[in-house]
Amino acid sequence: MAMRRLVLSIGLAIVGCSDRPSALPGGIDGIKNDPDAAVDTARPDTAVADTGAAETTVVDGYPAGPYDKVAGAVFPPVSLSGYRDGDAAWTTLSMREYFDPDGSKGIRGVVVVVAAQWCGVCQNEAKWVPAAYTANYRAKGAKFITPLLQDLAHKPATRAVADQWREAYAIPFAIAIDPELTTLPVGIGAVSLPYMFVIDPRTMRIEKVYSSYVAPPTIPALDAVLARNAG
Repeated sequence: MAMRRLVLSIGLAIVGCSDRPSALPGGIDGIKNDPDAAVDTARPDTAVADTGAAETTVVDGYPAGPYDKVAGAVFPPVSLSGYRDGDAAWTTLSMREYFDPDGSKGIRGVVVVVAAQWCGVCQNEAKWVPAAYTANYRAKGAKFITPLLQDLAHKPATRAVADQWREAYAIPFAIAIDPELTTLPVGIGAVSLPYMFVIDPRTMRIEKVYSSYVAPPTIPALDAVLARNAG
């Protein structure tokens, strides 16, 4: 399994499997995707039980924290530029939109899939997640968002990168760019992409973190959150 490490100015290393730049499928830029991108099926992750049990203090319309990007913590109220759920308008997306303490918004689970255009494993995951969302998770009240960190050349993601990713994988949910890496954990050394957060919208606490590839056809932690909030 070919691996490459990128050390950023903030001292964080991003690790991706088979991360040599390969263009997206569908003939974008006249280059085809790498069909042999390695997949890590070990699925290292962290988890926390029953995120809905903790008392939630709300300040200015969002849980007060403490904020972090590890299981059990409240996901920070970050804002990103992107497209909302397949809309054509480029706008500001906020994690505040997904906070649904009483279920009045109809949101029962939230998934944040952090990816990069150069990441072969991210490309593999993007091949099945949109279809699973459309066929299974959307009707159950799940909300997905994909923040893209970097382009094929490991440069900060731009709107063009979001356009290419959305077109290549027919993304029906929210997609954004995160050139400042606000959706990644800090202070933990190397981070393996893709990085998936499963969040309970009742508290915005992180139910589970999947670091690296999540194998199809389902996201087990999301299934658990949806079942808990179904009533």
